[in-house]
Amino acid sequence: MKTCPSKISAKTIGITTLVMLFVLYGCPSQHDNGNLADTSLPSMNETESGTLRIFCEESRMQATRMLLEHYRADRGELTYVLIGFPGNLPLSRQATGTGDLVMLSAGGPEAIPDDYWKMCYAREGMVLVMNDRNPLSRTWQENGIRGRELGSFLTCEENGKGGGVVVRGNSGSPGIYMSSVDGVHEKLLAGFLGLDPGTFRIVNMPCNENMMDSIIADPLAIGICCHRYAFDLVTRKKISGISLVPLIRDSGSISDTRENFHTDLDRLQRAIWLGKYPCHTFMNCYIVSEDVPTRRVQVDFMSWLLTEGGNDLLAAGFIPLHHRSLDNEFQKIRSL
Repeated sequence: MKTCPSKISAKTIGITTLVMLFVLYGCPSQHDNGNLADTSLPSMNETESGTLRIFCEESRMQATRMLLEHYRADRGELTYVLIGFPGNLPLSRQATGTGDLVMLSAGGPEAIPDDYWKMCYAREGMVLVMNDRNPLSRTWQENGIRGRELGSFLTCEENGKGGGVVVRGNSGSPGIYMSSVDGVHEKLLAGFLGLDPGTFRIVNMPCNENMMDSIIADPLAIGICCHRYAFDLVTRKKISGISLVPLIRDSGSISDTRENFHTDLDRLQRAIWLGKYPCHTFMNCYIVSEDVPTRRVQVDFMSWLLTEGGNDLLAAGFIPLHHRSLDNEFQKIRSL
C-alpha cells in the first residue's frame, strides 16, 4: 500500500493495521465499492485520483451508503469506497492521515480532539422504545416520561410501582437495552435522567439491529437507540412490535409532544429539528479528518450535505442542521 510522503503518525499506523485486518480476514458486508464489483480496498493512488473514500461506523453503513448513492444521482459519475469500523474503535484509529473522511456521531464537539478537522453535518435523535406488549407501554406512550421519572424506574427508587414489570438483574434494577457500539448513548441518557453513568443497568447488545430484534421478542423490554432504527426507512413507519415513548423535558409538558410523531419518521424528525425533543437526547453527526480535506471530490460532497443534500439526509434517517447552525459549518467549507 502506497503512503503519502509525509511523516507516518501513530494514527496512520493504527488505521493501516485495521485495513490489513480487513484484507486478511475479509469483511465484505462492511465494505462497499461504489463503482466496481470487486471488494478489494483501493490503493492510495486510486484515492488520490478522485475516489471519495469514507470510513463510517458499521451501524451507519446503510444510511451512509444511501447518502452516497443520492449524491451520485445528483452529481453524476462518482467513484466511492465506504469502509465500516466498529463503533467503539478509538478515533485515533479511524483517521488515516491521508485525507480520508470519517463520518461518525458524537455527543458534542468535545468528543473529538482539537487537532482533528471536523464539520457537523446533521443530527440524530435518541428515542426510548419498548415492546408494545409491555404493561407500561400504553401509560408511557399516552403520558410520556420525564428524565427523573425514568431514572427512578431504572434505579428502583419506586420499586413495586412498576405496573407488573419484572425487575431483572442481581442488583434489583431493571435493565435498559442499548447497543454496545453506541457508548455515547449511555452518556446522553445519563444526562437526560440526571444520573451518573453506571448508576443504572445497561443490557448491552452487539448492534442496533440485534437490539431491536431482542426488544420485539421480550415483552418486558425497554431500550434506547438512535431514532432511525425504530423505523422502516422505506415506509417511514415505526417497526411493528414496538412502541415509542415521548420524552419530556423536566420543565415541559406532554402537550409539547402531543403530535403523533411516535409512529411516523418524518413527523419525528421534524419534531427533533424544531427542538420539541429534550436537547439531552441529540447526537451530532460529524465528518472528521486528521488532515484538512482539500481534494475537490471531498469538498464537493461536504458542500452538498449542507445544501442540496438536506432532503436526502431526511430520506436516509438523519436530521439536517437548523439554519442557525448551517452558516457556522459552511464557513469551514468556504475556507478550504
